[in-house]
Amino acid sequence: MIKDIQDYEFGVKWLFDYVYSSPSISFEELTDGQIEAIREFGPRMPADEFPEDFPAEDGYTGDYHDLYRGYFFLKEEEYQEFMNSIKDGILHLNSISSWTTHPNVAERFANGAGYYSYNKEADVKGFKGIVLKIEKVFPPSIFFSSYEASGSFEDYYSEELTERENEKQHHIHEEEMVLLPGSFNVRIEKVIDII
Repeated sequence: MIKDIQDYEFGVKWLFDYVYSSPSISFEELTDGQIEAIREFGPRMPADEFPEDFPAEDGYTGDYHDLYRGYFFLKEEEYQEFMNSIKDGILHLNSISSWTTHPNVAERFANGAGYYSYNKEADVKGFKGIVLKIEKVFPPSIFFSSYEASGSFEDYYSEELTERENEKQHHIHEEEMVLLPGSFNVRIEKVIDII
């Protein structure tokens, strides 16, 4: 429950900037009240929306998400260094990071979508991409969901969104979820040779 409207409004602004550009202050600089307000935009869980469907016959209890992230590497050294860092199957995140519930979205980023969107004139092919998967991510590990914040973006920033409607839809449909810092068991879903 939101305790301070100023924290809430700041949180919406911070989220908007995170999704569409970059926030004015880092995650590490947020106050406890601001973090609490941002966490109000946590992901919906299937078991909360459709409790009659869980537990399902296949064993999925509906109270967690499997998340994916695509990593794109320009150089072989960067790729090898990263692979060595997760060789024990654990990914250590020192700050927040964006993930998605859709493996195909993660694959786009593994093919360089994120890099090329910020470096439109870049004339490089890259080396490799990988898609990582974290299984069974429960709500306490998730900072926020961009999709859940989209309604407040409409309320506070409708003019800005009208000017960039396509980009807004792009971000929302990525089903982005942002993880809090921590250590996570990961597995490599796919390795991509960049052509």
